[in-house]
Amino acid sequence: MKKILSIIVSILTLFSMLCIPASAESNTDDLSVNNTVTFNNRSYSNLSKEELFTQKLAAVGISEDYYEVLSKKMFDDICNAQTISTKSSYYVESNDGSSLHQTTKDLYDIAVKEEKEKLAQKSFDINATIQGRSSGNSDFSKGVTGTVNKGTLNIVILLVSNDNINFVCSAIFQWETMPSARHTDAFGLARDDNTLVDAHSANGMYTVSYTRSQLSGIDAEINEYHETTEFDFDEVIVSPDGYAIEVDLREDVASNSYPYTTILYTEMIGMVMYEGCIVDSSRNGANHWAVYAHKKLDLVFNGIDFSLPISTGFSINWEWTYEQKCDEHTWERT
Repeated sequence: MKKILSIIVSILTLFSMLCIPASAESNTDDLSVNNTVTFNNRSYSNLSKEELFTQKLAAVGISEDYYEVLSKKMFDDICNAQTISTKSSYYVESNDGSSLHQTTKDLYDIAVKEEKEKLAQKSFDINATIQGRSSGNSDFSKGVTGTVNKGTLNIVILLVSNDNINFVCSAIFQWETMPSARHTDAFGLARDDNTLVDAHSANGMYTVSYTRSQLSGIDAEINEYHETTEFDFDEVIVSPDGYAIEVDLREDVASNSYPYTTILYTEMIGMVMYEGCIVDSSRNGANHWAVYAHKKLDLVFNGIDFSLPISTGFSINWEWTYEQKCDEHTWERT
């Protein structure tokens, strides 16, 4: 079913530029990719809402990985959008896990492919290990320990508007492969002083994907799971200029006792979003910031002070124990 859905999405993407009358701007700024598309919504009467949703996201280069979460959170907003503006940034972890380096999308895609191949090999080795134990081969222990050391992180800011005044803005992060350090991270979305936000619209979520391998009888089996944590408006963390959530990055687990259960965390997607409007329509633009703080060392006193503005980065005790990435999106209203 997943393969069929992927084929359908690919076909819709192929026809998106033909079916949707739009004007588009695209550029690369400091390795990030910016896209803004203005749509002619009067020309869509022949499209279903599902087709419209998919094709509009394809027009601004949004990854298919985000379609599911965006369909739950922003389906009608995207379908009705006159303008969609995005900024995507790409980061790859160093081999020793000490830093995240921004890179181009092409180099990022190569890194993701390489790390996913390592992950697939590790999953294969784990299953072979578990199967070997079922047959009494206690010497076969390859692949149970160790991590895929190079995390790959994509951060996206997506803003939609149907009147150039009111908007819905979301910040999305995706660990396409998980980082080596896994503690409690933070992710936030901030705004400038030319915007007002409906506090009750603020919300967040993240979904973690993992595989569970274990013996079932005498055979090793592997199953994939997805767990979602939701944050309503009264559960997100409020800062003076935005909203944030804390994100629990979990360690892989391996058991040496029957049924030799091994859990391998493979991917994580999360977002923070809110609805708002422009205060001074005579000003051309409005700025939003997506901020990700990745904790590299878990110490007693290295927490985050969420009572301070986050647009230039979270305020952190012992800041060197974190890796922060702050991406700015400018909505240039036309």
